[in-house]
Amino acid sequence: LKDKPGLMIDTCSEIVSKAIPAIITGLKLKEAILKTHQTYKDNFLYNLLYNNIESEQMLIKLGKQWDWDFTKPAHLMVVKIQSVHGHSLKKGELEQFMGTIRSVIAANFLKGITYELQGNIVIILFDHTERPEKERKKFMISVAKSIVEEIEKLHPQIACRIGIGRSYPTNMKLYKSFFEGKVALELGKYELQQQAVWHFDNIGIGKLLANIENDLLHEFYKEVLGELISFDEEKDNDYIETLQQFFQNNGDINKTATELFVHPNTLRKRLKKIESILNCDLNQIDDQLKIVVALKIMKMLT
Repeated sequence: LKDKPGLMIDTCSEIVSKAIPAIITGLKLKEAILKTHQTYKDNFLYNLLYNNIESEQMLIKLGKQWDWDFTKPAHLMVVKIQSVHGHSLKKGELEQFMGTIRSVIAANFLKGITYELQGNIVIILFDHTERPEKERKKFMISVAKSIVEEIEKLHPQIACRIGIGRSYPTNMKLYKSFFEGKVALELGKYELQQQAVWHFDNIGIGKLLANIENDLLHEFYKEVLGELISFDEEKDNDYIETLQQFFQNNGDINKTATELFVHPNTLRKRLKKIESILNCDLNQIDDQLKIVVALKIMKMLT
């Protein structure tokens, strides 16, 4: 071969030519194995979130395949990411935010799972520390807030909201936590107090309202606020907004006046006018409760 360099080149080319199909086949096989592995993992998480796992022993056994320790307390969050204009992201666009979420999780010395499902990101966090339940809940809310802050800092055109479900003594109940996280995410946006992170326990009366027929809810809020809504429309006023700010600030006249850019005495006159229109007393707890519930319903339905 030394005497015939051309023959050496031809021989090498022939070897390479014969090897290429085998290499391609090997790469395709590897890709197929990875896809199968990912599909198997996705199916496991889907079954977990929809209560299709047979037993806790099976859950723990399957989780070990990906180094997930389901013997530890787990907490679930549902993350909604969209543009600041309210546009949902397209399929596959959520992947760019996974790295940010994983970094925040690692910074808090936690292990977790991030999983794209139904246009949202589901996070399952394993807490390896011994914390009282109230402390654990507070800690998870702080982690969620850190995720929101980091995502919105890195992506100014993105709005991030998170709903957190309750934790349970057994991880077989993660499907309930998943449902609660979705409810917290959905109902949280109707609360008078606007915030990016909602825990299911903190939704309050919204959980009850979600189980009542819309016709009854509509009838109630129209009965309570109808006169004021009509007055706003006829006079081009914003008394409904005044009420919302007033209750959001727990009746603090000075804070509400500052946010509405009016003098406190002007606000007092507005509230007196509102009392006259609605035939109510804003100092009476029954009237306060009725109006707050009506405002929540109106926000849910309109």
